[in-house]
Amino acid sequence: MTGWMQPSHLIIIAIIFLLLFGAGKLPAAARGLGQSLRIFKSEIREMTKDDGDKDTDAAAQRELPPGEKGEAAADPASEKKSA
Repeated sequence: MTGWMQPSHLIIIAIIFLLLFGAGKLPAAARGLGQSLRIFKSEIREMTKDDGDKDTDAAAQRELPPGEKGEAAADPASEKKSA
């Protein structure tokens, strides 16, 4: 046995599809599957793009010295107390 998927398996699967969907509905089913795959790929691309944006934001935060972020947040609070 060379592999789990042999040409005879593909022929059987094709016959099952023809019986289930019929020759007329098969192109519509393939078209719907293609559209679904395109949408799925675009969503995956968008998710990886969003993850890339988060990584650059995290890198920018790492570049700041640790004390500056805390001082910037403390300045407005001290101004409110003195006002």
